[in-house]
Amino acid sequence: MYNKKMDGNNDTVALKKTRKFVGLNVIQWGWISVVTNGLSVAFQMYNLFKTNSAQSFSMRFIFLMTLLNAIYCLIGLFTLNWGLAIATFLFVIYNLTVVYFYYFGKQ
Repeated sequence: MYNKKMDGNNDTVALKKTRKFVGLNVIQWGWISVVTNGLSVAFQMYNLFKTNSAQSFSMRFIFLMTLLNAIYCLIGLFTLNWGLAIATFLFVIYNLTVVYFYYFGKQ
């Protein structure tokens, strides 16, 4: 399965799709992340909009998480793993919303 010589992009994509963890390849895991991260962000955004406050958050932590998720989003884009890119982009949006409510929401 892994003895194939890597001659170009098609071989790389084929190899990426054949390697599996718990029966799923990296592309399938990316789309599972879209669903799980999407649900997580939806529940968190609901609470954020309901309370209109983010004062309990550490802005240092939010900044680092935004940076990390933005980097993972770029990795997803560069490797054409759309699931990873979308899932991490959702957290970038959420983190930026937290920053907005931290500075402009209820104090």
